[in-house]
Amino acid sequence: PNWTSRVPGSSWDVDQVRANIDSRAVALVDARPGPRFLGLAPEPRAGMRGGHIPGSLSMPFLDLLTSPKGQMKPRDELDKRLREATLSVDELTKPGELCVVSSCGSGLTACIV
Repeated sequence: PNWTSRVPGSSWDVDQVRANIDSRAVALVDARPGPRFLGLAPEPRAGMRGGHIPGSLSMPFLDLLTSPKGQMKPRDELDKRLREATLSVDELTKPGELCVVSSCGSGLTACIV
């Protein structure tokens, strides 16, 4: 789909993603469920390739939410999950720096991460 952010710099194009594969300057976090990240489950939309962007980290968005209410987990639980993905809250909150880019299949669940 053709989608344009209203906030400059808040989304990346394919060239920026490709450059980050080599530089690893920013953590690229994939919000899809683990089997989709690994390419073991089919993508829900026809024509979408399975697997993940090289160098990206798996952080399924459901791991960040409480059940059944679907609210964000407490900070200590989020920090634990980030550490499991080799990240930390402190790394992701550097003032004035872009520290993480999130992805998924459509952009919706990436917003949760």
